[in-house]
Parts: sequence; structure tokens; C-alpha cells
Amino acid sequence: MSDSNRLRIFSLLLENELCVCEMEKVLGLTQSNVSRHLQILKSRGMVSCRKTAQWIYYRISDEFCREYGELCEFLKTKFLSEEPFKSDLKKLKEEKVKGFSCEKAIEEVNSSLARRKRKERSSGMKPKVAFVCVGNSCRSQMAEGFARYYGSDLIDVYSAGTEIADKVNPLAIEVMKEKGIDISHQFPKTIFDIPKEVDYLITMGCGVECPYIPCRHKEDWGLSDPAGKPIEEFRKIRDEIEKKVLHLLERVKKEYYYGEAK
Repeated sequence: MSDSNRLRIFSLLLENELCVCEMEKVLGLTQSNVSRHLQILKSRGMVSCRKTAQWIYYRISDEFCREYGELCEFLKTKFLSEEPFKSDLKKLKEEKVKGFSCEKAIEEVNSSLARRKRKERSSGMKPKVAFVCVGNSCRSQMAEGFARYYGSDLIDVYSAGTEIADKVNPLAIEVMKEKGIDISHQFPKTIFDIPKEVDYLITMGCGVECPYIPCRHKEDWGLSDPAGKPIEEFRKIRDEIEKKVLHLLERVKKEYYYGEAK
């Protein structure tokens, strides 16, 4: 709690349940910065979250309130009387009065993103595709490998995790070699290591709770995690990923290069 921005986020959550978009707007911080602080608070058991449709809302955890209720009440009173916390709370109330909502903010971002993407298509820039899971050690790494192998001329490829593993799973490397694709040079990354905005955001099917990432298209592939299972399971998931990547590349051609994207 020594970080001033983290303390500002905590002060807002003492009063409201909020999404990243709302905190970003009130605090004047980037989405990735707010998300990084939230993950730290969540890892310490101070903050919890719930998912509603495509949005994730954060609040002070019930366990923390029960254990440190007197501290929360003291801080709430303190924040109401001191800057910049007082100003943050005032701005949040003003935004609520003006009708600010997470859905509206996302709509504005996506509209801006769509305009920029149309400009990029005309200038020859490639669409960005990100594969996201929890540890970025297996499924998303295989997806990145296939996407680079089959579509490096069509897309810019990224993979990441909401947390980070120590290394790429050795069995994932082994089964990809059976396909003639070497992913041994790849390494686990977090969502803060990839672009803030992508065209296609693909989650692997692990119930990923990632902060909102502006994208033109988002989908979940519903793949089971082969980690800790026999190599046959890795081969099965690998083959499913290959089919899905090839299908995605065909869609990218139609939607991005053939003018069907809006």
C-alpha cells in the first residue's frame, strides 16, 4: 500500500464496486497500470472480483473487511477528507451523474479502435491477434506457434497469461516438434507485455479473468488444459488448436483483407 496510485484505487473500492474502465477514467491512469495494481491487491487478498458478461468488477474482499473492519472504516473517513482521494471520489460521483458506464466506455473505445483499424488496413498494417490463458505455458504457446507458422504474412501474433509460468511446458514443445514447428525459443509473457489493443482476442477456455483489452473480436476456444496429463492429451489439444488457428486465419482474410470488416 506504499504506492500512491494503489492507495487511490483502494480508496475508490472502499466506496464502490468498480470496473477497470471506471477507475481508469477517474484516476487518469492507463488500463494496464490500473490492472497491474488490482492484481497486486487481489494477490494479497484485499480485493475480490466478479465477472458479469464480458466485464469484471472489483471490490474490497469480504474476508478483508471482516478481518480489518476497523481499519477500513478509519481509512474511509481519512480518504473523505484528504487529497487526492477526496477529488477522486468527487470525480467518480460526477461521472456517475453524467451517465458514465463500463458498457459506454467500451463502446467508445471500440468505435475509436474500428476507425483506426480501417486506416491501418489501407496502409498495409497487419491485424494483431493475441492468445491468452492463465500461465501462458501450453495452449496459448501452441496457438502462437501455429499462428506464426501458418499466418506470419497475415497477422502479428502474441500470446500471454494473466499470471506467468516459469517456462513453456516441455511436452508442448515436444508435440509441436512432431508437426515440424519449433516453439522452444518462445517464453511465458503477461498481458502487460503485449499491445494494449488487439484486433482478435482469443482465450483458451480456462476461465481467464483478464482486464478489459480493447479488441474488435473476442472469443473463447473452450480447450481443456493438458498440463499434468499424458502426451496423448497434448497431441489431442494440439490438433484442436491447429484446426482452430487455420479457421481463424481464413476469417481474418475475409474480415480484414477482403473488406468485410466494419
